[in-house]
Amino acid sequence: MSPCLLRSVVVVVAHRSPGRNHQSGWSVLHSVMSLLFFTSLLLTLFVAATIPNNNNIFVIGHPVMIRGRVGEGREERIKQEHEFYSSSSSSTRRLTRTATTTTITALNNRPIIGILAQPTSNKEHGESYIAASYVKWIEGSGARVVPIPYDLPQETLQYLFQSLNGLLFPGGGTNIKHSKYADVLKFFFDKVIEANARGDYFPLWGTCLGFESLNILAAENNEVVNYGFDSEDLSLSLKFVSDFRNSRLFGSAPNEILEILAQQNVTMNNHMAGVTPFDYERNEKLRKFFKILSLNADRKGKTFVSTIESFNFPIYGTQYHPEKVYEFNYEVIDHSFDSLIANEYFGQFFVNEARKSQRKFPSFEEEEKYLIYNFSPKFTFPRISKDFMQIYYFNATSTI
Repeated sequence: MSPCLLRSVVVVVAHRSPGRNHQSGWSVLHSVMSLLFFTSLLLTLFVAATIPNNNNIFVIGHPVMIRGRVGEGREERIKQEHEFYSSSSSSTRRLTRTATTTTITALNNRPIIGILAQPTSNKEHGESYIAASYVKWIEGSGARVVPIPYDLPQETLQYLFQSLNGLLFPGGGTNIKHSKYADVLKFFFDKVIEANARGDYFPLWGTCLGFESLNILAAENNEVVNYGFDSEDLSLSLKFVSDFRNSRLFGSAPNEILEILAQQNVTMNNHMAGVTPFDYERNEKLRKFFKILSLNADRKGKTFVSTIESFNFPIYGTQYHPEKVYEFNYEVIDHSFDSLIANEYFGQFFVNEARKSQRKFPSFEEEEKYLIYNFSPKFTFPRISKDFMQIYYFNATSTI
């Protein structure tokens, strides 16, 4: 109803003579209110009729339109997946600003991290394994996981490397100096260096045994890893080096996270082996490849390197275990909120690095074949393992 017509109706009602029948006045008012209601209803229906028929849901009498077709979310996801698997792997857009050109690479928000499975101590449950806490740590940071049994054929290892967005060398107790597992570590390490050297961004993370492996591979010397540390089941705060802020790993970390790491015993150590600052001093290759970001000392005061990152490549390592916040065994693990957000920071950083990788499987069906979802973890604590609550086991006959 137009404002002029509404004012006219109000004026007519307002100027009813007081001497007229009172019941007649109420009758007129009722008629006016009915006219207002039906006029509003007709106006609503008219507006709805003028909207293009695209299955929009319109709620009469409520100024809210629920935009989008029923089921459109699923169709859009399928469309996005199709575009993801069919698009070029080097999709970029360029912004030109005066004399400089900034290249922004589209981030991959469907990253997949490969976790290397190592040999089991006995073959009763499987030939290789991954502690489920590593999977939870990665998934909790926004990525998916593909397990990589160390004993896969080399062509399969190569295929997976070409399809993944990052790689994790986990902790454990296997031989990393002279073994088939050590050979696979070197295979992947060399592939990561080659890929990044040609501009194909691919991050690598090593935890505990994986950290020690990275040091051996960068130094090209097994002797940089020493034994005799008294640092099993030991939670510590980090002793940052003076310029730790000039690093990718900690440069953009929130102050709250850095304060927790520096002041609270939230980094869980569980190792007898380690790398000392002296090993960096005496090995030029190691010193030039990795930058030391933090140091720690064991119960006897023996110093070991605890956090590193490569100068030139997205390769990172921690002697401690950020994923241990997902273990609830008898070990001295801090499960406080501060510990959780501090240790999850490392996972989120690593996954964000993986988002810069544009690699992918050839198809959605191929991707599904290799994801960790094809396997179920086994409840292992304490009967099978006193270290891990759950473990994924793999055999040569596994789906992979």
